[in-house]
Amino acid sequence: MTARISIRAVIVSTNRIVIRLIKLRTIGGA
Repeated sequence: MTARISIRAVIVSTNRIVIRLIKLRTIGGA
């Protein structure tokens, strides 16, 4: 159970970083 929770936490953190990078790219491109 703890392993699944840790994996899910990592996925959420990576998704947040990706979203931030995409937002920065869109702002820079525009």
